[in-house]
Amino acid sequence: MNHQNLLDLKSAAEVGALCLGAFDGVHLGHKALIREALNMSEGRGACAVSFSPHPKEFFYALDPSKQESFERLATEGMNARLMINEGLKNIYYVPFDAELAKKNYEEFLEYLQSYISFSNLIVGFDFRFGKSRASGLDDLKSWCLKKNIGFKVVDEVSCDNRKVSSSIIRSALKNKNFDQAETLLGHRYFLEGVQIKDQGLGKKIGFPTLNIKFPKNLVLENGVYACLTQIENKKYFSIVNFGVRPTVNAGSEKSLEHKTLEIHILDQKIESTSSIIKVFFVEFLRSERKFSSVQDLSLQIKSDIKKCRSLFSI
Repeated sequence: MNHQNLLDLKSAAEVGALCLGAFDGVHLGHKALIREALNMSEGRGACAVSFSPHPKEFFYALDPSKQESFERLATEGMNARLMINEGLKNIYYVPFDAELAKKNYEEFLEYLQSYISFSNLIVGFDFRFGKSRASGLDDLKSWCLKKNIGFKVVDEVSCDNRKVSSSIIRSALKNKNFDQAETLLGHRYFLEGVQIKDQGLGKKIGFPTLNIKFPKNLVLENGVYACLTQIENKKYFSIVNFGVRPTVNAGSEKSLEHKTLEIHILDQKIESTSSIIKVFFVEFLRSERKFSSVQDLSLQIKSDIKKCRSLFSI
């Protein structure tokens, strides 16, 4: 396993370089930080350390009235796989809780060093930590100097005259601008996961689906999308519904606990797979809505598929 809870380490890990950050979405800025960590790793490997839950998730859950809700670009598992693909050795998640939130930067770095021995520390230009985010880059640099640890700050990354940041990518996705999101991410926006068992309504009405469960706070708007779905290195044209399925789950409390990605692959009969399913988003078709009957839903799906075929010219 290439990503794990930091506290699960049975013995201290050793790496040449450690990069530290939230890494939501793993965009071009994060990739630049990872490249720097690999360059400074002295041939001894590099790792990333992030937080679970994301600090903004933690503080929002603590008091929603005082914080903005936090919307994820990707799940922790997706972020970890993206970072491993960039060449990192391991990803470690630090449990973010009230105790950790109270630590100052020195306490946190000493805590981190008790689990991972690292020769170089790499952070982004806007990294802050400690109680009330009071500590900045000068504090980290000072600590590293005392410990004889190399320290590097990776500058802000721009692309096509746009600043690269997770918040700007969130805005692009909310505006259904997948091309802009792709430019800033350095890859087409996607979601991935493993198939879950479902009640099979799609198959009963003639549109079998592969379903994946996701956290309810993903940034993607509930709706229907034209997508490319990848299974075992093969891509298929598909139509996808992302959301709470209001027609099927009307009145169900469970429908609010998570969101479901329902994937109907066009012109192929793939009803189950144990492989990771990767769904690349191409275009937004319409918002998710509740229909008065399953028959009305079926008619709308036919219309959605027709639009999707036209988009893909198939």
